[in-house]
Amino acid sequence: MRKHPGWSSTQVGAIVLAGGTGRRLGGQSKPNLKLVQKRLLDHVLDGLLKSGFTAPNIAVIAPENVDVPPGVQRVLENPPHGGPLAGLAVGLGALNNCEAVFVTTCDAPFSAQLATHLIDALHACTADGVCAIGTGNFPQHLLAAYRTQSLKKEIEKRGGQVRNVSVKRFVAPMRLRTLELDDDAQMDIDTWEDYERAQTCSSSGKVLGGNDSVANAGEIVS
Repeated sequence: MRKHPGWSSTQVGAIVLAGGTGRRLGGQSKPNLKLVQKRLLDHVLDGLLKSGFTAPNIAVIAPENVDVPPGVQRVLENPPHGGPLAGLAVGLGALNNCEAVFVTTCDAPFSAQLATHLIDALHACTADGVCAIGTGNFPQHLLAAYRTQSLKKEIEKRGGQVRNVSVKRFVAPMRLRTLELDDDAQMDIDTWEDYERAQTCSSSGKVLGGNDSVANAGEIVS
């Protein structure tokens, strides 16, 4: 099991956002959508456990019709559909004792392969968070590692009002850095065309083998 330098396994958590509507997939439940005979959510959770995260320190933001493995926490903002930031906030509440959190979405099935890279990069710098970037050079605010206290501080500044707030606007005051990582491991599935591309990547075997399969893990670039 890979350990995160500087933080024990009990100090590092993961939040998986899985409460969306899947509108561009015709209302398909994204966490329950199967890719290579396994749910998208299970690809993420299996990758997190393989990377050294412990089940109690994983919070899945999802409704009750989404099953999670024993020990993994399932929570949801009330009322639901408050946007990713509302889900992030309730996830932080479930992982109250974690020093750092890896944040991803259930529709990025290979993203857990990048978790250790991002956590390690965060520990090695003084930033509030480290976001993945690919060849497009766009920071992925929902594929990132953050210091828990930094996120809570920004939420407190807003008086806890986080429903339907833009994540980009929320993180704007934070000191963020970026880490160039493999594009395929970052892919998310928003459309059926994305799903077909993910199937192609899966059949190649490149992105389903855990952390050892991640290509182009780079240095912090900003």
